[in-house]
Amino acid sequence: MTAAQQSQSSGAGPEPAMVKMAIVNTEAASWIFSTGFGAYLRTRGIECHCISSGGPELDRFVETEHVVAHPLDVSRTITPWRDFSTVWQLAATLRLMGARIVLGETSKSGLLAMVAGWLARTPVLVYRNHGMALCSARGMRRILLWWCEKISCLLADRVIYVAPSVRDAAVALRVCPPGKATVVLSANGLDTEGRFNPAVWGAGAREEVRRRYEIPSDALVLGYVGRLFWVKGTAQLARAWTTLADLYPSLHLLIAGEFDTRDPVSDSVKQQLKNAHRVHLAGYVKEVGPLLAAMDALILPSFHEGLGYTLLEASAMELPVIGTRIPGIVDAVHDGVTGTLIEPGSVEDIIQAVRAYLDDPERRRLHGQNGRRFVVKTFNQQRVWDELYAVLASTANAAGAPMAAPDTAWRHDVPDYSRITETPDTHASADQMQILHTRYGLAAEYATGREVLEVACGAGVGLGMLARVARRVVAGDIDERNCAIARETYRHNPKVEVRALDAEEMPFPSASFDLVILYEALYYLRSADAFFREAKRVLRPGGTLLIFSVNRRWSGFNPSPYSTKYYDAPEMVEALLRHGFSVAVYGGFPEHADGLIGKTTGAIRKAAISLHVIPRTQRSKEWLKRIFYGRLQQIPRELQAGAVAPAALDALTPPYAADRYRFICAVAANL
Repeated sequence: MTAAQQSQSSGAGPEPAMVKMAIVNTEAASWIFSTGFGAYLRTRGIECHCISSGGPELDRFVETEHVVAHPLDVSRTITPWRDFSTVWQLAATLRLMGARIVLGETSKSGLLAMVAGWLARTPVLVYRNHGMALCSARGMRRILLWWCEKISCLLADRVIYVAPSVRDAAVALRVCPPGKATVVLSANGLDTEGRFNPAVWGAGAREEVRRRYEIPSDALVLGYVGRLFWVKGTAQLARAWTTLADLYPSLHLLIAGEFDTRDPVSDSVKQQLKNAHRVHLAGYVKEVGPLLAAMDALILPSFHEGLGYTLLEASAMELPVIGTRIPGIVDAVHDGVTGTLIEPGSVEDIIQAVRAYLDDPERRRLHGQNGRRFVVKTFNQQRVWDELYAVLASTANAAGAPMAAPDTAWRHDVPDYSRITETPDTHASADQMQILHTRYGLAAEYATGREVLEVACGAGVGLGMLARVARRVVAGDIDERNCAIARETYRHNPKVEVRALDAEEMPFPSASFDLVILYEALYYLRSADAFFREAKRVLRPGGTLLIFSVNRRWSGFNPSPYSTKYYDAPEMVEALLRHGFSVAVYGGFPEHADGLIGKTTGAIRKAAISLHVIPRTQRSKEWLKRIFYGRLQQIPRELQAGAVAPAALDALTPPYAADRYRFICAVAANL
């Protein structure tokens, strides 16, 4: 229903107040790519208002997703005077609806949404970039697109990119500050159980499509899905087809898509494709599943893409894919595993990549199967929606306009971990300070030039040490109180992002980080196995997992409140090996019981443990520390490298006897 129709509708009493979020698109057809998301948002307490040009796709989205529509004439191309009018109308609409969040989709609607949201004083502005069009633009158009992106990113509280390589391109081009940029892989995930499931379409769809286009059942079919214009590499595909058609007399080219008037291909290319024998132009096809079922391989030789959804859809249908080595596509195609990457603009690369698949049926089969496994695991719609919601919620919380916590499904039973966390308002002994510096000094060695995730970061006292050497640092904790302290500390550090997260179900795309850190928190997890699986998923191949944990075999071991299970060295090695890591394990901070003071302190500690009189919170432990250690130091908000000399760690070998060490450190490589 439209906003006006909603206000006039009758029935039961009003629903409980919901957070109002406006999503801005250009064309009505764009809502096809958000199928399911509007209904999902409603389950999370968000009333979704959809703003775009009117059309049947918007009407269907309203009907199926139970959202509110605000039809507004939004031009897809840059039209200054028309856009000026649209911005003011959009700002008025946002003020009237009382939107708390604005999500601007794609470059053009994102710019209009960010400017209108700023004029309307909407509390939270989020821009979602679906691809860096300026990467393939030339001349004045490139300059204009750069400034459009720059303005959108400056006004936005958070910028979401649909692929890590697209985010990296934006940061490298200086259109987006690193601290604002985050990634939610893909726009809406893929329906791999329905629309893009080869088992759903079956052999019947393959044969029916081939009969329709008079393609023999035993012919090989190269497919292409997308609009036909310069940016998509249409001219290069046409030139490559001339050679391929001669080399393979039974090869057919099936194209689903229309010729685009923006930056069009030449008339000669258009006529070549229209008149060529064994080239089949299907035009715009709403449901491409049956066409994909009729293909044997798919190619997308683009100069610019957001993520290359066509490639992902084809992979989900167990097709090998060929894409260009450009931002976005490099995240959709695993070269040599799910498909083949080629250089943009290279006709010869197209020919060689296609030939490699045509000549090797086993290669086609293997890459197709790998592709489906990759897409099913990485682009699950529920996971994408959860990740996007988590980003929206954390951005709103940081902007002082909180919506429901991004993790309400699992936070209702979370203990108050802030009571047992080393925070800037608590004090520590010199020994504790050395432990902190040892942990983060080690992490800094592995973090140099890399993308880092610290899970269970607590108050984040070590994030600054990591950010000084890392390319980017993301940190999270399940306790929002800890996250709030860390956010406040690093609010002006563009390389640090802090968000609430669950170590057992992380809101990140697969292969997002080079280094994952979990310090003194493994024993609080409900399922360490779930964390190990998630750590392996979010790590890139060859990435590193660092774990620092209290050793339960140490004679002075005392379990912490809220702990679930502690590991000794052999148990930790076994668990990491079982989850596909190679492991090196170290012992840290050996107990020195020599001398009168050491023996006396050890005896008192053991007696206190046996009598259960060890304090349970950081603050209550301070008085006990003062008795044994004297003057304490206040823990700083941010550790400074070099302020305290780190301790050496001792390498352990099987059978990993570590009883004398207070801590175990595991350095695990993702194989």
